[in-house]
Amino acid sequence: MSRRKVLFIHETMNGGGAERVLLDLLRHMDYSRYDVTLLLVWATGVYLDQLPGQVKLLCINRDKKHWMERVLFRCKPLLDRWQRRDINRVLGDERYDTIVSFMEGPAMVYHSFVTSRAARNVTWVHTDMQRNRWTLPFHGNALREQERYGMMDEVVLVSQGAIEGFEAVIDNDVPHLMLHNPIDRKAILEKSRERSVEKRRFTVCNVGRLADEKRQDRIVRVAALLRDRGVEADFWIVGEGRNRGQLEDLIARCDVADRVQLLGFKENPYPYIAHADAFLLTSDAEGYPTVVCEALCLGKPVVSTAVAGVAELLDNGAGMVCEPSDEAIADAVQTLAEDSDLRSRCAQASQERGQQFDIDAVMQSIEKIL
Repeated sequence: MSRRKVLFIHETMNGGGAERVLLDLLRHMDYSRYDVTLLLVWATGVYLDQLPGQVKLLCINRDKKHWMERVLFRCKPLLDRWQRRDINRVLGDERYDTIVSFMEGPAMVYHSFVTSRAARNVTWVHTDMQRNRWTLPFHGNALREQERYGMMDEVVLVSQGAIEGFEAVIDNDVPHLMLHNPIDRKAILEKSRERSVEKRRFTVCNVGRLADEKRQDRIVRVAALLRDRGVEADFWIVGEGRNRGQLEDLIARCDVADRVQLLGFKENPYPYIAHADAFLLTSDAEGYPTVVCEALCLGKPVVSTAVAGVAELLDNGAGMVCEPSDEAIADAVQTLAEDSDLRSRCAQASQERGQQFDIDAVMQSIEKIL
């Protein structure tokens, strides 16, 4: 039996949640049935050397953005011609049974240039596009983005909140469905035991890129608020990104260097989540926060802002959803810090919810889409 040829298009293999999900997906593909190629817009990322050996890797750009692409970014028709030429050059004469752009934004833009190369075209949306429509500059305008989604045979969205956000801004009849990200609970548990992490008191962990939409600045101000309230708590921020300098300055201004640690990117963040007392998400927008799923796998109480996907993850009492304000977040963290019985109940509910993640079942659904 011949294998189905599948092309995945993604921007990079940097250390974000979507990249971890893609890596897990590729690790669990049935390569006796699928011939898989991964095309990256940029040949960068900490997960590059972790890709399965069965995956053929192609890259459009090797390192920095080409100077001509930077010049053309404000002239979308010319940029389209440039990018169309680049992706067709890399793919040569290859054709596929299915092409998948695994994220909104640049990956989906490049996908729109090669839909004729496949019998089936599928794209993933990992964010709430109504709250965080970061993709528009790559399309040029809302109409062009809508037209490109109309070129797809199916759109996969990672939560009910992501569906609602998508339907609020994309007005066409392209079929779409909800499919949660594959979460490899067994691997998460195993990795969480690879090292021990010392803590000195009640500790809250956050994992994510240091980027505007992740809003780790709230964590710094929450630490200062809790200090002023007399609450003893430490905060670990695991991740790297363009906002590191701003966060370092804010930590100094708030005088919380003894309470907030910027730990940088960790290839294995799970020991930090496992050894913390609670997990904290402070984002303005998400589609389906993979890192919250990972915290649930580790039985951690969760405090989160009201982003897409969180309400359905925590509806069994595994944590608290709060308004995106410093005071509301501080109130929730303080409640957990001071109420050990509540922490125990949340941890139990978290562990129960984490046991429901079944990567094999999700992979079966994904393979049906392909």
